[in-house]
Amino acid sequence: MDKFYLVKSEPNWADEIDFEGFDIFSEDEYQNELEKFEKLAKENASCEGYVGSNEEDEVEAEQVLNDLKKAEVIDIDQQAFLFEHFGNHYGDTYYSWWNY
Repeated sequence: MDKFYLVKSEPNWADEIDFEGFDIFSEDEYQNELEKFEKLAKENASCEGYVGSNEEDEVEAEQVLNDLKKAEVIDIDQQAFLFEHFGNHYGDTYYSWWNY
């Protein structure tokens, strides 16, 4: 059975705006990102994430890791439906801000 991970996120920019979004990862992608952000969180790593085209906010690896740890396991049918309608990444997430 194919297993996918739905990682929801609700970033808040400067206590002014709340965002929502999700990322979907395959089993391998999820494990790789989880390992990567566990290491980065231990190092207290952070980066500049961008909101829109001209506003930035500091994103901590711990924020991304917290979202990853709350992942919901979904099956291939659920992944296919979400991908068809929204893609594997939708909205704003700490993960997308980190990788912007």
